[in-house]
Amino acid sequence: MSKPHLAALAASAFVLALAGCSSPSAPSTAQVRNLSRPGAADFYVGEKFEVVVTGSPDRVVTGSASQNSEQPASGRRGRTDKNGRFSLTGSMQTEHIGVWREQWEVDGVKAAPFTFEVKPAPAQ
Repeated sequence: MSKPHLAALAASAFVLALAGCSSPSAPSTAQVRNLSRPGAADFYVGEKFEVVVTGSPDRVVTGSASQNSEQPASGRRGRTDKNGRFSLTGSMQTEHIGVWREQWEVDGVKAAPFTFEVKPAPAQ
């Protein structure tokens, strides 16, 4: 076999070997945003929130949350989209009052945990 054919064969084998390897997982990030008072780090009952988690595309998203230092509850929350993004929205309720610590992960890759506080609605 000539040298150009050997080089092409070696290059093809290298590409095939790479295709068989699983790509490394992207780093994961997670944050909670106050949609009612953008930029606020805390929440009042009734305010809207969004949790945004990023990581590898089309992967399982799990999260755990602990309220007032109690045992964390955890579970599967969904999947990232084709861009590696997952979001969860809602509004804070009376039963959410307290200090929260949340830990999110995408396909087993943990994001940095975050904390926030939910306070009673201010008197009007």
